Amino acid sequence: MSREGEIPATPLSDRECLLVQFVHERKKPVQVAFQAWVKDRSLDLKKAVESEIVIRWPCEVDVVCAKLMERKLRNCVNWQDLVVKVRAVGEWTDMCRQASSIKKFGVPNPTKKERRQLCAKMISSSEGEMSTTEEEVEDIAIFCLCIIVKSSSDCFFMLFFLVIIEICSPLFIH
Repeated sequence: MSREGEIPATPLSDRECLLVQFVHERKKPVQVAFQAWVKDRSLDLKKAVESEIVIRWPCEVDVVCAKLMERKLRNCVNWQDLVVKVRAVGEWTDMCRQASSIKKFGVPNPTKKERRQLCAKMISSSEGEMSTTEEEVEDIAIFCLCIIVKSSSDCFFMLFFLVIIEICSPLFIH
């Protein structure tokens, strides 16, 4: 673990960011980092994509955009040297978007077709996990219907809800 004397001196920029994956798993395995935190400044980061590098990481600080991060780092004393795999290089917003795509789909920039395929896989794999009985579906329907009746005197809502139950109930019962 590094100390205060080794805080990266380079100013942070939202235009110079990295998407990194921690080699040794953490709470958030994929995060956005700043290029100023790379330990070996002579590295060509565009060529280092998909390779492992050493980065200085602030302990107990959530990473945010450069302007807010500089304020947070004023009080940050503890830094760790960590091995990370560089997934992408670019601007803050692009790296955040790719990080959320990796968390959701496992792929940094999925195309529309890939997203549809991945969502279909997620739905088909989760169908086996559902074990709602017919009685439970009816109980939920009756409970929701009571709420609608108490909150509105309009018959349209009741009719709409009953139609939805008729359409959706086969999806929940296995």
